[in-house]
Amino acid sequence: MVSFKPERYIPHLGYEFTRKTFGLTVPGWWFTRSGNEATAAYNGPMPRTSISRFREFVRTLNYFVSIHAAEALEDDKLTILDLENIILTGEVVERQRDRQSREAKFVIRGETREAHIAEAVVKIGPTGRLVVITAYLV
Repeated sequence: MVSFKPERYIPHLGYEFTRKTFGLTVPGWWFTRSGNEATAAYNGPMPRTSISRFREFVRTLNYFVSIHAAEALEDDKLTILDLENIILTGEVVERQRDRQSREAKFVIRGETREAHIAEAVVKIGPTGRLVVITAYLV
């Protein structure tokens, strides 16, 4: 059961909501109203289960690197070991939604083997494998 209740009002931001799910309270939902339009946004922490799932894909070698990602790795002089290290040491910093297919994509920020900060964009493919869309140095 999921329920929302307004927690507090903050000027210029709107009402903060907490989400109650199975007795757990997760803060971070904001609801603002401007004229006839209303918007809601989640500003809380990213779920940690996603990164652990992505790490498990890498540990079991159950991932696919797209041609674009392979070319991006080569352009930045990164190796497949750097890509694996980015996912194994990183955190999910953003969740995106593809406009056409509505698939969820995740941006993971981590370190390469030489301790450079880099990001990888990944998704779960239709076959259930992790697909690396691109990777780049930050």
